[in-house]
Amino acid sequence: MLGFVLLFLAVIVSLVVYWQLRYTGITMSNETFCGYEEHVHTEECYDEEGDLICELEEHSHTVDCLINLNADVEDATVWKATLPELTGDLRTDVVNIAYSQLGYTESTANFSPGEDGVTRYGYTRYGAWYGNEYGTWDAMFVSFCLNYAGIDRTAFPLNSGAYSWAVELSEIGSYAEASAYTPLAGDIVFFDSDYDGRIDRVGIVASTDISGGCDHHRGRLHRLRSRHRL
Repeated sequence: MLGFVLLFLAVIVSLVVYWQLRYTGITMSNETFCGYEEHVHTEECYDEEGDLICELEEHSHTVDCLINLNADVEDATVWKATLPELTGDLRTDVVNIAYSQLGYTESTANFSPGEDGVTRYGYTRYGAWYGNEYGTWDAMFVSFCLNYAGIDRTAFPLNSGAYSWAVELSEIGSYAEASAYTPLAGDIVFFDSDYDGRIDRVGIVASTDISGGCDHHRGRLHRLRSRHRL
């Protein structure tokens, strides 16, 4: 078994684990931050000779105009203030830190628009901490919790992507199939949430029951439909 990983942290993968999805709608705002007034030149914008006399620039608002780059920005002093006092037990501290983040959601005002012009990737403290402010943040959330719980990063690497993290842990022998390991609170668990054969989500095991099921915490990002879920 892989209990030798820091003597207290093991990694599991589970393709069939129950969880509840909470969808939180993102508020759509008409407030713009581009500094321009929406305007299209009309006949009134030209004089009798056809020369443009309008002082306004033509401008149509796009999704980029809705981005407030100053909204919800945090630094380490802000997010550290949300963390609980450490107990000295890594598993307990990882779970307690995950619980401490209940209620936090990615920004709806400060975001990076997707290529489709509809999807919005909101700013999060987990992305800011990791250095990828608008990235998909379930793995960065788990890494955030592990980091502030005091994980030895030289022995247990952190990552910003579920799939790449699972590959990295597998390469160093710190990864076990669900069928070969009984989860414990404080473990991290990987998911194939869309059943396509590829890991795409990661969370923290908060508790387990006698039947082998587990409750878990994840930085849950479902584009435009939900945000952080614990």
